Amino acid sequence: MKAETLKKYMSDRLTADQIKQAIALINGKVDPMQYESVQKWVSQCYNEPPEIDKILEALNEVLEGYGTEPLRGAHVNGYYGDFQAVYINFGDTYTPTIIYDNVKDKFLVSSWGDFVESKPKRFPQE
Repeated sequence: MKAETLKKYMSDRLTADQIKQAIALINGKVDPMQYESVQKWVSQCYNEPPEIDKILEALNEVLEGYGTEPLRGAHVNGYYGDFQAVYINFGDTYTPTIIYDNVKDKFLVSSWGDFVESKPKRFPQE
């Protein structure tokens, strides 16, 4: 992911330093264990969480989100179950956020509402 992407969609709420830190985390330039929230969380775990989950927790701290949330839909695999993606919660369905797509194994910027609506096969209506 590029800094320009975050600036385009999130510059109204993020500082230049937050964008720089987020990009460094996403691109593997910074160890998520440097962040207090990640250290505290991992210290409470019996098994160390996957790197992606630690990155998401660090991003939540950096971006001052309200936590990470799964987007549940069709079955993905044995590890993720029906978690199609995980996003940083900013309190509104259509606020741009960082989403980790478990199926495509990549980060993107979108609102979680737009993400779900654009993938009806992955998020079937019941």
